Amino acid sequence: MSIWFRVDYYQVLGVNKDATDEEIRRAFRKLAMQYHPDRNPGREKWANEKFKEINKAYKVLSNPEKRAAYDAPVYAQPQITHEPYRPAQSNQKGFPGWAKFLVGVGGLLLFLYLTAKKS
Repeated sequence: MSIWFRVDYYQVLGVNKDATDEEIRRAFRKLAMQYHPDRNPGREKWANEKFKEINKAYKVLSNPEKRAAYDAPVYAQPQITHEPYRPAQSNQKGFPGWAKFLVGVGGLLLFLYLTAKKS
């Protein structure tokens, strides 16, 4: 199971969750001007990463459909289901395959022990 953290786009833009489209647009424009790579000489790489993050946040929050999906609870997202584990059926009688393997390993270890003891 992988652990991931969702970026809070409202925090990136510095607005409340109930912000209007106009407030989101104003916050985006202000931050885009502040963190544009051309306005940060000597720190272009950092400014470019920050600028990309701001753009991504704006693309999600400015689109009503994407914003609604973003605001939906995580547990409401579709989940992937898997088939339950079913052990393979075998027509063979006696020990299952893994037991034969363990017996084989035990025999090998016994052989190595006896060979080493003779030396």
